[in-house]
Amino acid sequence: MYVFQEIGPFGTLADLVKKKKAPLEEKDCQLVACQLRSGMDFLGDMGVSHRAIGPRHLLIVHRETQLRVKLTGFRSAVIYYNELKDEIIFQPCLPLKAARKNGVEDFNAPESYGNRKKEQFDPVAADVFSAGATLYHLLTGGEFPYDVSESNPEVEAEILKNVRAVPKLSHEGKSALAKMLTSTASKRHSVEQLKKHPWFEEK
Repeated sequence: MYVFQEIGPFGTLADLVKKKKAPLEEKDCQLVACQLRSGMDFLGDMGVSHRAIGPRHLLIVHRETQLRVKLTGFRSAVIYYNELKDEIIFQPCLPLKAARKNGVEDFNAPESYGNRKKEQFDPVAADVFSAGATLYHLLTGGEFPYDVSESNPEVEAEILKNVRAVPKLSHEGKSALAKMLTSTASKRHSVEQLKKHPWFEEK
């Protein structure tokens, strides 16, 4: 294991959102999206799931000509792939009551909440949702794709409605968000599928 330290003179994307108090431009979000997808692809090759993707874990290392970010904050990361059984190691669900009580800024997928003793979720698919929630947060200037504080059996409709309402976002951008933020994990785009989506084309 190697540990690298690097100065991030421009802070995190969470800092940028708070400072701007306004949405990031779509072209900047596309740059972040491509870099984030590439980082997730690299982690996938090593069988690692981040499990805490969000603006505060995206360090800005350059912003003068183009926005460049690096993914940090691997405290919650896990090895998700069992080579011997050739299968994904599902993770115990998170207690929703604790998230609501603490009022956390929520980038987690809906399926990641449940009964820890009885329910599990796919951490890789959940990472894709977290990445989509992060991009939604940037494009809306600090909002979230769904309200974790309320039990909503129609969460899919809530998310889709919110994605369609993102102002000044292209059709391709809304399409990409919808494929990342679907509440049905099995229908969610994989990291590899996102690479083929036109909104994720390297600029």
